[in-house]
Amino acid sequence: MAGVGQGQKINILILLQKGGAASERMGMADGRLFTSSLIVSKAFEKEHKDVLRSILNMERSEDFNQRNFAPVEYKDAKGEMRPAYQLTRDGFAFLAMGFTDKA
Repeated sequence: MAGVGQGQKINILILLQKGGAASERMGMADGRLFTSSLIVSKAFEKEHKDVLRSILNMERSEDFNQRNFAPVEYKDAKGEMRPAYQLTRDGFAFLAMGFTDKA
């Protein structure tokens, strides 16, 4: 990851594992590792709405978008369905670079 120091890479991995089992933080689908925008918001201590905004505003190709950012829904505490994204490892890395690369 360009612009991200080795210490930052380690911190990202630790944040994803903190507070629960790995299965609560990541999963497998079609043989690919994934996480969710909700997990990313917790790991980077950001509001979920801000993570969603970052995902929507990132400049990336449509092909990359389709392969790495899948729109999904989750049920919130009030029982209402809310938008979220399922991210592949590459999608997570692309998003995380925007949160950590503050040149």
